Amino acid sequence: MSTSITSISSSMASTNPGASKAAAGATASGSTAPVATASSIVTLSPQAGTYAQLAADGITSALVPLDGALAPPTDRSSANMLTYMNELNAELPKPPVNGTLSEQSFDAVAEKFGAAAKAADQLFQALDTSGDGTVTNAQVLKALGDTASDTDSSTSQSLLKLMGSTDGGVVSGAEFIKFETALVFAEQPGTAAQSSDSSASRS
Repeated sequence: MSTSITSISSSMASTNPGASKAAAGATASGSTAPVATASSIVTLSPQAGTYAQLAADGITSALVPLDGALAPPTDRSSANMLTYMNELNAELPKPPVNGTLSEQSFDAVAEKFGAAAKAADQLFQALDTSGDGTVTNAQVLKALGDTASDTDSSTSQSLLKLMGSTDGGVVSGAEFIKFETALVFAEQPGTAAQSSDSSASRS
């Protein structure tokens, strides 16, 4: 079963529309993607690498805004703070558990981060390894995890460039978690069968 871990921020960072659409696509026309040269490889910062490893381990990370959230108590004793944290956790929005992305939902996120429509479609096809027309949370996490273990693959480079870095750049932790947050909150709740399958694959 996928585990959800929420990273809290005082405000949600805006997406980076300035990312190059050509760089974000990082796929050639047709089914064959270009091989990235050493000088154009985008890599991960140490913090981004940590998020990628969490994804590889099946752990979803997401940012949620604290604007307008429950204020902490004046008396910050251990008992009061524990109660506050439990109430805050219940109040904050959370991504679906074992959700799925439709092609339309994925394309909307990818295009928001600067991908051209055709490049977004090609990247969705690369992530939809089962070929059923949807991308599961497990497939999202695997692809994000692969950005650390298989950095120079065309799919990893496409994802990293969508996060906001140009050729030869380094993706920061903030860029990585912002992109992952956008993806997981675009997911729709999975069916019981999908949740069961995901749990079985992690056992």
